[in-house]
Amino acid sequence: MDLAQPTQESNVTVIDLGLESYNLTLKNQEKLLERRVNDEIGDTLLLVQHTPVYTGGATVDSPLEHFKDKNVLDVIKFVKVNRGGLVTYHGPGQLVAYPIFKLPLNGIAKLIDFMETAVIEVIREYGINGYSRKDEEGNKRGVWVDVNGIQKKICSIGLGTRTDQEEIVTMHGLALNVNTNLIYFSYIKPCGYDYDVMTSMHDVLKQHINFEAVKTKVGEKMQQWKQH
Repeated sequence: MDLAQPTQESNVTVIDLGLESYNLTLKNQEKLLERRVNDEIGDTLLLVQHTPVYTGGATVDSPLEHFKDKNVLDVIKFVKVNRGGLVTYHGPGQLVAYPIFKLPLNGIAKLIDFMETAVIEVIREYGINGYSRKDEEGNKRGVWVDVNGIQKKICSIGLGTRTDQEEIVTMHGLALNVNTNLIYFSYIKPCGYDYDVMTSMHDVLKQHINFEAVKTKVGEKMQQWKQH
């Protein structure tokens, strides 16, 4: 994986990985994190669609408790990783963005706020009114939308970090459901909720969304991190 040069307008390098398996991207993240810790590279953003996979965060001790239909694991792999959050699904039609960013020790909340805002601003361009629930009790991070009076989650966020003296470097990131096949959420308790809490841009607007356009917009918003 070669690093592209950042644009003149931003010091964040964006790498479009296209469609790639989760495990391969995870290896790339880990390599980039080491390089970012050592200041061999600057802040870097990976944009990707994954082949189908279920993942769980560091606090998931008994993954099977989060599956409503365990038979799905005969078809789709489960991977436990060092991010926040519970079990979720990644697959085609879902835009995943992984920031390999160096931050002050107290910078995580600010970055998550920024990521939520970036997604909210992008989906607003499509007529979707997203919002944050960060001030509510429980882990309600991510971006939510109101669908016929029901709060549904359109974007999940879960970060992992490496502490480096007085700074941290992030990995993992956000997953925005663009044209995601939501049926895959029905086999699990996504983020600890009933599966029908999940929605997508396609589901809200009842039409196919230009994935490449959304990817470009999210990438451009995320490049504004240091200007935030």
